[in-house]
Amino acid sequence: MVGWTLFGSNEYRSNDVTVGHVDIYYTQLHEINKQMSEYFAAEKFEVVKSPIVQSEVDIRAENLLQQTTNYSYSTAVKRLEQIEAKMARDQEYGKWYKEKIAEYVGKGYAKLFSPDELSVSVDHTWYLPHFATCNLNKGNKHRLVFDAASKINNMSLNCALMKGPEKYQPKSLLAILCKFRQGKVAVCGDIREMFHRILIRKEDQRAQSFLWREGDQSKAPEVYVMCAMIFGSISSPCSAQLIKNMHAEKYRNMNARAVDAIVDRHYVDDYMDSFDIVKESIKVTKDVIDIHSSEHASRIEQCAIVYATK
Repeated sequence: MVGWTLFGSNEYRSNDVTVGHVDIYYTQLHEINKQMSEYFAAEKFEVVKSPIVQSEVDIRAENLLQQTTNYSYSTAVKRLEQIEAKMARDQEYGKWYKEKIAEYVGKGYAKLFSPDELSVSVDHTWYLPHFATCNLNKGNKHRLVFDAASKINNMSLNCALMKGPEKYQPKSLLAILCKFRQGKVAVCGDIREMFHRILIRKEDQRAQSFLWREGDQSKAPEVYVMCAMIFGSISSPCSAQLIKNMHAEKYRNMNARAVDAIVDRHYVDDYMDSFDIVKESIKVTKDVIDIHSSEHASRIEQCAIVYATK
């Protein structure tokens, strides 16, 4: 049983409001949880149906990744040209795209590779196509996505990654929503740019290469790498969850309630909590913010890795 709800117009003093009672029976919980998880997985650009890679497949994936690197470059060039054509047609879109790449470089999420760096041969090199999505539910907000599911000869970066241990997958969304309705005072928030705030170790960054030339097709594409986690990688949700929780647990002896809020009341980057007392809600929320922004957070970020096949 979920409880009482209000629904109708959100206009101030509107009389068009209906009061109803929502009942959910046990047999429905599994299907509802599945539907909610799939919806929010799409919102986070998580690849939902990718299987966990087995050891035999790991070996094949490793070989294919090496063999198809050149093909991934060609595909990345073609996809870049498609984006550039759209940028030329839509100046506002082109302006946003250029500013977003520049922002990524400025924040350290991405970096331009020098010719000397490119001359060094490394394992797990892959060129990612990229594109922008538009979220109609957030005021047509654009988001830059790297297409780790793009396949070349039935091989993609996601095929060479593991989704991660089940115990580190995001908590049940339905359980979090039920806890959210328990108290009288509701609190919601999110970790801004959560994936991008977690750095990938240097030896794995070449697997997140991408091409860019600021829309100028008279120049040869330059090679950049994403130094941080990307939207579109099947390993990102698990890795982000693990790093978030590892960092929070360092503070359990000092602030157990705030740590519980981070570990058990976050769905990936979304925080949903409830309290019976306003004063407690303010304190815990501030504590959660303090833990997320503490000096130790930058050190924990360095622990994140791409679950690359070995």
